[in-house]
Amino acid sequence: MAKKGQKFKKYPSELKQEVIRLYFIEHLPKKTIASLLGIDERRVKLWIKNYITHGKVELKKGKPKKETLEEEMERLRAENAYLKLMMEKMLEEKDKKKKIEVIKQLSRDFSIKLLCEIANISRSTYYRTINKEDKDKELKENIKEIYFKYNGIYGYRRITIVLKREGKKVNHKKVYRLMKEMGIYARIRRKNYIRKATKETQYVSDNKLKRNFKSKSKYEKFVSDITEIKTTEGKLYLMIIQDLYNNEIVSYGVSKSNDMELAHKVIDEWLQSGKYKEGSIFHTDRGFQFTHILTVKKLNEKGIIQSMSRKGLPQDNGPAESFFSHFKEELVKIHGEKTEEEYKKLIEEYIRFYNEERYQIRLKGMTSVEYRSHAI
Repeated sequence: MAKKGQKFKKYPSELKQEVIRLYFIEHLPKKTIASLLGIDERRVKLWIKNYITHGKVELKKGKPKKETLEEEMERLRAENAYLKLMMEKMLEEKDKKKKIEVIKQLSRDFSIKLLCEIANISRSTYYRTINKEDKDKELKENIKEIYFKYNGIYGYRRITIVLKREGKKVNHKKVYRLMKEMGIYARIRRKNYIRKATKETQYVSDNKLKRNFKSKSKYEKFVSDITEIKTTEGKLYLMIIQDLYNNEIVSYGVSKSNDMELAHKVIDEWLQSGKYKEGSIFHTDRGFQFTHILTVKKLNEKGIIQSMSRKGLPQDNGPAESFFSHFKEELVKIHGEKTEEEYKKLIEEYIRFYNEERYQIRLKGMTSVEYRSHAI
């Protein structure tokens, strides 16, 4: 017990926030946190208890004044929203860019001044970073457009040339930096460099689905795959995304090229439709479109969990294989070789038929769309 006149040691709010981050985000034991930060374990337990009970670490003594109660509640709401979002994203509090990303997302509901105070960064830093990001965002879109237009053949030097020919003032070093941030690289002819680039840009996920193709609710599990169709003018590639709850094709795309542009078009349309939820499983094979860093980031930002078939085992993606088997039996074999435009129309009609008119025994004799409408 403290003696009369003895001053209690004051701890900075940043230290208390670090305790909360290490416990809730890093999942470190209280004893480890105390040892790591050089503070008493009882103090760590008290701060964590206060945060769980009251939503904040520091508790002011006495009854708050009426004129400050509303402000206190607003700050508490902002702190909770900020920390909750940081936990959900599993972000590092020390990362300035990610702090700013969270502030930007919460700025519609809370004042930027208050959020900057909670995140312990200045408003000038926030606005300077945001303005820079807005400028880079447009340039990144231009770079990606050129990159995909030329199928990844152009590197940062050639992309810089194209940008300058379009009247944009840009330095090749900046183009290189932005391409590196986006994880896109030019195709390189020499084999040893190709392997190196592949390792840098590809991410293989574990098979989280494990052939458990039953889904208890809509938007819980999805499978995706790409198939080839021969036409009188060459080849077409069809990519689909299928909800395992009702076998519905929630998004699809047709292209002359089996490339990133096709994959991202189909994925983007799926995400824009809203037919997913945070924690949805997205299962595919190990194709380059699905292991590429741009695809990984795109899905990760929406809270979607990737799952991939084991190497050489197409059975791991059974439902998608089954759909294409029906598709080729019921459409391709019947119509044979048609022109590209004819097949595009036939595919559009078949997807509509499959979702809206094809009755399925597994769905209690209903169509995919009917079964979804009965979902809770």
